[in-house]
Amino acid sequence: MRPSVLFEMQPNKDNSTFAASLVIPTAEHEILPSLLHAGDYPRWITMEIHHYNSRGQFLTELLSRHGYTLKGGEDKSASDVNVCVSRNRA
Repeated sequence: MRPSVLFEMQPNKDNSTFAASLVIPTAEHEILPSLLHAGDYPRWITMEIHHYNSRGQFLTELLSRHGYTLKGGEDKSASDVNVCVSRNRA
């Protein structure tokens, strides 16, 4: 059985993405890089990162390279963590 997936994008008045909420168990490692590669930069993203202790650093470094500031995920040994990232408009 496939896990439930919720991917919600909230647009600004100018149709730029304001916020994204990702509830995509274990798929964040594929969806988030694709989103950023496509040039979609929500100002805020909230998500739970699964397998954080083994794969989370890749996502946090990716977000940092794209101008995001991370809140949460301080415990690098945790398996799953909730994070919120924000990015100023460029």
